[in-house]
Amino acid sequence: MGIKGIDALLWLVLKKMESDYFITCANEILRKYDGTLKVNNPAEFVFKYIMEY
Repeated sequence: MGIKGIDALLWLVLKKMESDYFITCANEILRKYDGTLKVNNPAEFVFKYIMEY
């Protein structure tokens, strides 16, 4: 997909830590990402978390 800049660094760290989520406000990443991490914007992540518990 071509993640660039600080988002690429964050993605690398999250993968290395075996994280489940990638939280970002970058709309391009939210639309196009098709990897193994669950990608959400912060508001959507919080809403889903609240609904689970």
